[in-house]
Amino acid sequence: MKIHLIRSPEYESENLNEVHQLLSSYNGPLEFEMNGYEFDKDEFYFLQYALYPFHNFKFKSWSKKTNFIKGIGYPLSWEELFSLCSYFRKKFNINKNDFVFLLTYRVNSLNWFSHCNEERNGFIHAADWDKYYVQAHHKYPVAYQVIENVLQNLMKIETIDGPGEFVHFYSMGCINDFCLDKRQVILKLRTADICSDCFKRILKMKIRPDLIDQVLQILEGLRAQFLFKKGINRIAGPFSIVIDENFKLLIPQLGNKELILEPLFSTLYILLLKYPEGIRLKDLSDHNNELKNIYKKMNPNLSKTQIDKSIDELTKPISGSFSQKKSKINKKITTQLGETISRHFQITGKRGEPFRISLSPDNTDIRF
Repeated sequence: MKIHLIRSPEYESENLNEVHQLLSSYNGPLEFEMNGYEFDKDEFYFLQYALYPFHNFKFKSWSKKTNFIKGIGYPLSWEELFSLCSYFRKKFNINKNDFVFLLTYRVNSLNWFSHCNEERNGFIHAADWDKYYVQAHHKYPVAYQVIENVLQNLMKIETIDGPGEFVHFYSMGCINDFCLDKRQVILKLRTADICSDCFKRILKMKIRPDLIDQVLQILEGLRAQFLFKKGINRIAGPFSIVIDENFKLLIPQLGNKELILEPLFSTLYILLLKYPEGIRLKDLSDHNNELKNIYKKMNPNLSKTQIDKSIDELTKPISGSFSQKKSKINKKITTQLGETISRHFQITGKRGEPFRISLSPDNTDIRF
């Protein structure tokens, strides 16, 4: 089952990519695809900002529409938002069982965070999260909204008359909390929970177990990253690291947080992960070919000459290149993970001794 992520013109492609990368870091039957298709503002007139103050909706709304409020923008009806999904679905021949989610900054007429209809078309309001609600990058709550709507659609918790019995109008930290007060959504992000009644509904609807496993992994991962970004993560270890098929360095205990290093830094780091006993600087040149193979895979567009020059310089004991890169890698890790957690991931060792990363081999998963 595929989840297609698209955007309205004002939502930046870089943000769409971040949400996509976050969701795609979890394996399972849900496959997330990003499409940067740009809608024509002339064809979809309601995407233009230069509209008269009281925007008449092209379609009938499910409820009383919201008039234009200066400083907020022009609210769109749900049908207008869904029409973009429907157009995209038809244009790209999307399977009817797949989901299409529009990520947008545009206010909708009912002022909801998100919604998904019976045709599996949905919208996510991506604005103001980090300003008013979570004090963290909006990709975390937006990704959560995507998963929430997918699961709710599969559970069929809404009827033609509106929300059914499995929508909680009081907040309990379950994924199906309605959150009439938008600030209540923070509770869902902190708990990443599905209550027992909703689990019974999941079993009744015979939703695939591996899909539910993936949903739970994503929810827990988003929770961990959200708490980590809030500075209230209390994980003491043991930590592990996964190097996936795309050479991303992911930390499962922090919600698959990606450790971002330049390709040459990642090459050296991955080599040290493969040798938990460590490598002495004088022996680093023995691994030249291995380093070059890793670096080539990470940089397929680099020439052999460029690769040879970078790796040969790195492995010369007297060049100082290794020491410089080791220092920069550790500094980047500290910047991204903080002083306490970074100690588990830094390169340690002194000249004449093996340089190593203290993670246990059992906690290192290299998948390429």
